[in-house]
Amino acid sequence: MCYDLVTSFHEEGHSVTRSCQTLEVSQSGYYSYLKTKLQPSNSLKKKRHDKVLEIFHNHKGRYGRVRIKKEFDKSGESISEASISKIMKKNDLTARKKKPFRPQTTQQSGAAKFKPNLMSELSEAELESKSRSPSR
Repeated sequence: MCYDLVTSFHEEGHSVTRSCQTLEVSQSGYYSYLKTKLQPSNSLKKKRHDKVLEIFHNHKGRYGRVRIKKEFDKSGESISEASISKIMKKNDLTARKKKPFRPQTTQQSGAAKFKPNLMSELSEAELESKSRSPSR
């Protein structure tokens, strides 16, 4: 193709403008050709897309873009968090939010909730004698 010739001329030291004029092609067309040539192929995009979905589903929807990015980094592959976000939005995926920790207490029946007040059943004389007696 003509654009490959422009590239080879440019590598030899000729100007892009002059090469495009000689071959009668537009400079903007050449630069758009270079841009598409430098973009990752569709197969790479497909692999990344599939891996993002796989990680998301393997972790039961608990992983968001940050954790998925860490998984990619562990495997040695590179992808930006923005790309992960785009893939997740396109597939309508959102990570589950973490629930705040709330300690669970045991549920008691109504009768067992309160202990009886034994002090109220004692007479005043018994209370005074108990308060004066030394504790063991």
